[in-house]
Amino acid sequence: FSVDNRQIVSGSRDKTVKLWNTLGECKYTIDSAADGEGHTEWVSCVRFSPPFSVDNRQIVSGSRDKTVKLWNTLGECKYTIDSAADGEGHTEWVSCVRFSPPFSVDNRQ
Repeated sequence: FSVDNRQIVSGSRDKTVKLWNTLGECKYTIDSAADGEGHTEWVSCVRFSPPFSVDNRQIVSGSRDKTVKLWNTLGECKYTIDSAADGEGHTEWVSCVRFSPPFSVDNRQ
């Protein structure tokens, strides 16, 4: 659940991340086939940013494609950690993601 308990995020074998309201209505689907920014393999883990983050409207996802992606709640990819791009990422699939306080995209190192 999101910080305000009004949204749910899910990841799936179909390679999508979905944002739902608490009535079970899908509000956004993040799909690599649709925009080219989504995951190319199963999405194994997703999490909302916590209330102590700078912007508590972010989602982080991990996948069998060995990437970690940071999204806003409109489904826009803000940052990707990709082993193929920098040589320092994961060499196997990502099984768990978590925010760590304090977190800011502007202060990443």
